[in-house]
Amino acid sequence: MVASALLALEGLVGTVIILNAIVARQTLTPLHLQGRVNTTARVIAWGGSPLGAAVGGVVAESYGVRTALYVCTSAVVLAFVLGLRWRLAAIGRLADLSAAAERAAGQEPPAASA
Repeated sequence: MVASALLALEGLVGTVIILNAIVARQTLTPLHLQGRVNTTARVIAWGGSPLGAAVGGVVAESYGVRTALYVCTSAVVLAFVLGLRWRLAAIGRLADLSAAAERAAGQEPPAASA
């Protein structure tokens, strides 16, 4: 029961994170680079899945499924702790990032709406 609730929570959180990353990437990337940047992001995101599956299979075969799940859980917790350590929340809002990107490109950002 607890495992099911945690898996559902992980799916929800993962979806929100992925959507936020896509919106930020599309907002900050110039139109002429959208395809290249999106393709690169997909290769990085999806390219690691077969590697993770292979490593998980080797660990499960060698040390058991329980150990493989502990290794996976440890990796997720480590990623969470690193995210907190790097203060990802302090990066800024998308509007701030977008305005900074436009200033760097020599464009004037649009006026903020109320």
